[in-house]
Amino acid sequence: MKRRRKSTALPFEYCTIPLGYYDNWFPHLSPIAHKVYTVIMRKTWGYQKESDVLAIAQIVTESGMPRRSVNRGLQELRAHFLIECDGPLRHPKLIKPILSRLMQKPGSAYLAQGNVVSIAR
Repeated sequence: MKRRRKSTALPFEYCTIPLGYYDNWFPHLSPIAHKVYTVIMRKTWGYQKESDVLAIAQIVTESGMPRRSVNRGLQELRAHFLIECDGPLRHPKLIKPILSRLMQKPGSAYLAQGNVVSIAR
């Protein structure tokens, strides 16, 4: 009688976050910004999208944080050029993680919209 081989597939779905985030940015971000970023990555990369239209209320629901904290997290991520937002931050039309920025260390210069911007730690 043949033995059945066990499946090596994971019993759950998962979302990958680039290692550059953990290597370069994780120690420099607040817990609020980290939580907001993981929600954004789940809603974009988790569904194989480069960007997504996310309402603040959606991030509030997913993260379990108050709206004010979510806004602070978005401001921090935007200040570090880890996300791009179309429209005002309070009502973004489109949120897109900037993956090339993950491979750069905090404090390094970053080319943003044709201008070199130096980021303070």
